[in-house]
Amino acid sequence: MNGNPTHLTDTGRMVDSLFYQLACMDRRLWQNMRRSRPASRYSLGQRLILTYLLEEGEQSQCELGTALRLSGASVGEHLKKLERDGCIQRQVDPRDNRVKKLTLTPKGQEAAVESRQSMLQLEENMLQGFSKEEQADLLRLLVRMDRALEDV
Repeated sequence: MNGNPTHLTDTGRMVDSLFYQLACMDRRLWQNMRRSRPASRYSLGQRLILTYLLEEGEQSQCELGTALRLSGASVGEHLKKLERDGCIQRQVDPRDNRVKKLTLTPKGQEAAVESRQSMLQLEENMLQGFSKEEQADLLRLLVRMDRALEDV
């Protein structure tokens, strides 16, 4: 970046834009995720589902989509692969026979733990050199940016 605090509005240089930097980070994140052990087997969406189920327990497909901001079709595709691989199982919700709850199998729990560890390691590497306050500020700003895009 050019050091000018108004660079986002004053210059048209693509490499100085926030959009460009976010796109570069996205590409690097994907490259790093593919290099990690669980990533060679599961997509990011599948890894997020595994990790979410590990942390939150049983969920319906709709609950997963809402929590992870994934479309129903996307969640369905991810779940098919995870079910085929023996990582999740579907069980009828005893309170509502129309709803199936998803839970991790022992194999899914193992994959979820591996996924969570690799994502935490990547996050730690990415945030190396940032203070706890800077990390909190960055997260807060990214959440604000994400919410702003919801309204566009």
